[in-house]
Amino acid sequence: MPPSLFKRVKGFFGTGTESAGPLAVAGFGKHPGWDDHVDNLGQLTPALAEVRRALYIDGIGGNIDSGAWDKLPDAHRLNGFAHNFVWHLGKDIIVGRIWSSKDGKGRSRYPMIVCVHGATGSAGDLIEKSFAMLSDWEARFRSATSETQAREAMREAQAELASLTLKPDDFKGIPDALATLAPQIDLGASGLGVLAVLYHVDRELGAYVSGKSEQSRLARPSHLRAPAGAGSVSERATLWTRFFTRSIKLNAPFLLLFRDDTSWIDVIAGSPSATQIFCLCASPAAVPLVTDIPWNLPEDFIVRSKERIAAAQASSVS
Repeated sequence: MPPSLFKRVKGFFGTGTESAGPLAVAGFGKHPGWDDHVDNLGQLTPALAEVRRALYIDGIGGNIDSGAWDKLPDAHRLNGFAHNFVWHLGKDIIVGRIWSSKDGKGRSRYPMIVCVHGATGSAGDLIEKSFAMLSDWEARFRSATSETQAREAMREAQAELASLTLKPDDFKGIPDALATLAPQIDLGASGLGVLAVLYHVDRELGAYVSGKSEQSRLARPSHLRAPAGAGSVSERATLWTRFFTRSIKLNAPFLLLFRDDTSWIDVIAGSPSATQIFCLCASPAAVPLVTDIPWNLPEDFIVRSKERIAAAQASSVS
């Protein structure tokens, strides 16, 4: 990445200090109005441009070009795209929707993606309102059959976004995210439930929770698949965002992915590559939930984790 571009998107890597400006929306991917990949649709801010590269070009494109998903047995592969996502990038946050689509020549291997760029200070309200709008926007883009109609759908989306009023996050009186998540996480085949989630975070995301700046920047990206919990997709996304915002230090980036009609969440900490984005179309037979892995947890870890959960629950009722 050129140094000038790195400076513009440094918030993506958790090193920026400035929050996002006015809300922006952009679309990229495949649409019947274009004979190839969509370009220049909406306002592609530096952060959205980096999401386009990391998620669409390198992540999805990397798995398509390598044939990684094609090589999976049928029982291990999830066909098509139907995802909501939240990407926490330091002071910036991206909320988006991915759906199966095709270009004007009928090629359908790549999806269409529309996403909103905002500031993390209003993450809860942005997630709730954006998910509702993105569902409506998907329907409009699907009904648009030409580039002209798709651009009109984008102008409507931009106008709706411009009229949006967001309230700052206020967590006073709101239960600790861990206290809420703990009883919602299915025990899974391991019988460990949330303890398996905490162990994976501690073992695999250690560099991101250590608080050591250099270690966090150099850490490899890490993936976690876990039961998503209860509630609507926006409620689950808000809850997991709160959990990882508190768990991951130094504003390190993390991506939350929710596939329609599935009961799990995929979480990627750090800047993802195609290896982590592989989870998009991989079933639990290929990428198991951490609660189904037969962990042999150290006794001291179990004690510490149960104390942490109890403290979270106690603080939530005090």
